[in-house]
Amino acid sequence: MSAENKKMSVIGSVNIKIKIDMFTWKVEFVIVKDLAQKAILGANFIKHSGLLIDLKNNCCRFDFNIEKCIKFVQNITVACMNTNHTYKIGCQEASNEILKIIKEFPTVFTDKIGKTLDYEYKLKVKDHEPVKLRPYPLNPPKQLKIKKIIDELLEQDIIQPSVSQYSSPAFLVGKEDGKSERLVVNYKELNKKLEGVSYPIGDMHELYYHLKGNNYYSVIDLTKSFYQISLAKESQELTTFSVPFGSYSFKRIPFGLLIGSGVLSSYMNKILGELRFTCTLAFLDDIIVYSKTLEEHYMHLKQVLECLKKNNLTVNPEKVKFCYNEIKFLGHLVSKDTIRMDPDRTRTLLESPRPRDKKGIARFIGMTSYFSKFIPNYAEIAHPLNEMRKKSSKFVWDQKCQESFDKLKRAVTRPPVLAIPDFNKEFTVQCDASDKALGSCLLQEADNGHLKPVAYYSRKFNESEVKLTTYQKEALAVVCSINKFRNFLEMRPFNLVTDNSALAWVLSHFRKLGKLGRWVEVILSLPFKITHVKGNQNPVADYLSRLFQDSEVDNNVLHELEKLVNKDKMNDNSLKMNNETVNNKDLVIREETVSINSISTMPFSFMDLKTHQKQDVNITKIMEGVLNYTNSDVYSVEKGVLFYVNNKNNSKRIYLPEHLFKVVYEYYHNSLSGCHFGILKTQQKINERFYHPKLNDYVKNNVKCCEVCLKAKSSNWRDQGPLNSNLSSRPMQKLYMDIYGPLPASSNRMQYILIAVDDFTKYNWIMPLRKCTSGNVINALENNIFKNFSLPEEFVTDNGTYFVSEEFKNYLFNLGIKQRTIIPYTPQGNKSERQIRNLNQILTAYYHDCKKNWDKDLYHVQMALNTCHNESIKSSAFELMFSFKANDGLSLKWQIKDICDEKWSKDKNAKMVEAIQNLKRQNELNSRRNRYNRNHRQLKMYDVVYCRITNQRYKLDLKYEGPFRIISIISSNSYVVQNLKELNEFRRIHLQDVKPTGERRMYI
Repeated sequence: MSAENKKMSVIGSVNIKIKIDMFTWKVEFVIVKDLAQKAILGANFIKHSGLLIDLKNNCCRFDFNIEKCIKFVQNITVACMNTNHTYKIGCQEASNEILKIIKEFPTVFTDKIGKTLDYEYKLKVKDHEPVKLRPYPLNPPKQLKIKKIIDELLEQDIIQPSVSQYSSPAFLVGKEDGKSERLVVNYKELNKKLEGVSYPIGDMHELYYHLKGNNYYSVIDLTKSFYQISLAKESQELTTFSVPFGSYSFKRIPFGLLIGSGVLSSYMNKILGELRFTCTLAFLDDIIVYSKTLEEHYMHLKQVLECLKKNNLTVNPEKVKFCYNEIKFLGHLVSKDTIRMDPDRTRTLLESPRPRDKKGIARFIGMTSYFSKFIPNYAEIAHPLNEMRKKSSKFVWDQKCQESFDKLKRAVTRPPVLAIPDFNKEFTVQCDASDKALGSCLLQEADNGHLKPVAYYSRKFNESEVKLTTYQKEALAVVCSINKFRNFLEMRPFNLVTDNSALAWVLSHFRKLGKLGRWVEVILSLPFKITHVKGNQNPVADYLSRLFQDSEVDNNVLHELEKLVNKDKMNDNSLKMNNETVNNKDLVIREETVSINSISTMPFSFMDLKTHQKQDVNITKIMEGVLNYTNSDVYSVEKGVLFYVNNKNNSKRIYLPEHLFKVVYEYYHNSLSGCHFGILKTQQKINERFYHPKLNDYVKNNVKCCEVCLKAKSSNWRDQGPLNSNLSSRPMQKLYMDIYGPLPASSNRMQYILIAVDDFTKYNWIMPLRKCTSGNVINALENNIFKNFSLPEEFVTDNGTYFVSEEFKNYLFNLGIKQRTIIPYTPQGNKSERQIRNLNQILTAYYHDCKKNWDKDLYHVQMALNTCHNESIKSSAFELMFSFKANDGLSLKWQIKDICDEKWSKDKNAKMVEAIQNLKRQNELNSRRNRYNRNHRQLKMYDVVYCRITNQRYKLDLKYEGPFRIISIISSNSYVVQNLKELNEFRRIHLQDVKPTGERRMYI
């Protein structure tokens, strides 16, 4: 029930972390339809948090920190043109009047982008040599997204189709919401040719003088301000940008041009005219209106809005703030009686922990000594810490050290050390990154020529950022620092100081940076020069980047989830389980003497097919129909066995009873005759001899859920590059060869496997080796290939020493065999690599717990690989090599060849020609597939997955473990999972380390 005693439709509930000022709680919210506000905090939260509401002073406090006052903000929602906008109002009594003002200017408060009247800006270039850059390649999904954005810009009359000598490349970057993307144009080369616009912002002391002493402040933010300023017609072609499907030019000033900030500041001050410095100030796209009384403020707001209306400018409704008693402006908090520093500028340094060792003291002293010229009695204050740094002193943190540490922190975060920014002077940004955090400092030159700090910034890397390389971390420090100090850096060129060549890496890889890419447009659009310094000459940023060096990783999220699940588990008896049974991993004992490929483990196999078919009711009905000639077109009965007939290719297959599905599936998938191949290969192997309309679905569902496959096989989620393959036209023309190992030593002391693959037939030879030597390779080739088949025309190998030695080269030369080695570190050029992967999966599946016997059944593995249907040749390798189908244990037991009258292929040449055509088609198909990137997977709550084992000790160890289920989605590629076998185990995992099963379990 609502406060108005009305029924509300409840959809569900969700736990959300909320932050009020500096304090954070985890609160359970009830989700309902048609709520007047986005969120409402009820009595439960007020009681739990100790919230004290002070309506008299229009604020709230908490009982644990009564001195901290948090001001209320009044929000009003206005419906206009089928769109709801929420406006923030700092003074409750002003709500009604502000609402009237908003309704008085409907053309100003709108989502539409305005366009300047009677004003166009003409770009001035230093020379007339056009900028001509090729468009960036975009995959089809990206092209569709960029096409949609371009269509919107065309509809808004911001861009137009263009035919121009100029061309700058465009790309997409993700917005902060993580859902949408925006168009960014790289105008780096064009910016070098443009003449800059220098427009002074004025003395900061003078600006603060006008703001101080007022009671009410409003901040008005223009909607996409640059897009509201028209470009002169002759300048529009300069902004032409290219995408794979066309070229377009801007009719307004685009984001990314260096002149944008100067032009915008000049224009805003021009249209505000006499209102400037009497009741309003403009800084880029922000307009500040200030007044002493509410009545004056209403009048001043109307005057400013009238100026915007006359010039056809629009305001972003969601970013407007009305009638506040305090506002944030250029690094300061401005109110009636005070102008105080924004705590964000110094919070990083003030909240830094004390040093834990002498190195920490040295870094802190190095940072503070950088500003020692501005700190009176610096040597005296720092004396206790300097004494502690001496080699002869033990590290003992006493009261004197703490006082010295606190005094120096206060000194560097207050005037005269901390400077008020002067926007008519150049800024300097110093940035650095350590293993766990980044840090930076914004500085400006003082009158004596020394740099003084303006603001500090530091933050810890998150879990994914910690894994970045050193260059990527340095690049991240550059990107985040520029974004943090963006308001200070937009007006004029600045100096970027770093001790690494990180920026060059960013600019050359910006389209591959993922979430960093959204800030690269800031780097490309701001003018700066880079100064590289040694690490010891960058002490401030170095110290800030190491603030989190000794801090522990925050595991609160996992801890809370674990408590939550454990609590639910205690309340649900159905979740109880025998932990002794689950955790006792030694209960499963495998006998090494049992033959994995034996059909004796399948009792049904000793009954003949006639008996099995007679036990199936559906089959007996079909057989009766065949004998009565009612359905003899697609079925036939021969030797008492029902067949399914395919009239298209004149083939017939045994109609398999449903109760034999499991027998056939386990033989052709779980045993060494199937080697745990995937869905398609298992289906094709079974479909060669058996038919049932439900058989393929049965195989598909069982292979997808096969626990051995999920644990033993690598993930197929890999992007592939373009293919470039020269096809063979006959057997033994080209053989690919590689060595797999080292493996655990077998009982016969074998540790390696030599693999050879015929390029045309895909026939495999698998040969165990004791050592990787040229002599052993030669002996294996002679005994297994050369004696029984023939000499190949060419070998393709990698650059292993056993393949490129003089002994091996001379041996091949004497036999007249060519040898070609692939490019180093490009294993995709060797087709035997694929079979190594298959072989690894097979051996892992069968020998992960009896590793000494892996070499005993290799002939079974070789036969399984060679009799498996190959999609590229539309046949098995064995059949293409020998022109008949291979025998196996089950077909011999049931005498399937006699029943089916399988015969030799009479026309072997036709088979070869067909294989060549199939190879060409498959090669073209693979080439087309590999031109495009694959889509990213999207996992959902309660999806069942298997997790990659990161600490594999041996080659044949399982690669994945599980099953797990997702119980929390932290981000698009980060999840918290629960072990479904050991419910007390939780992990935080990355998307690349999971293998989805397609199953979902909401309840355990």
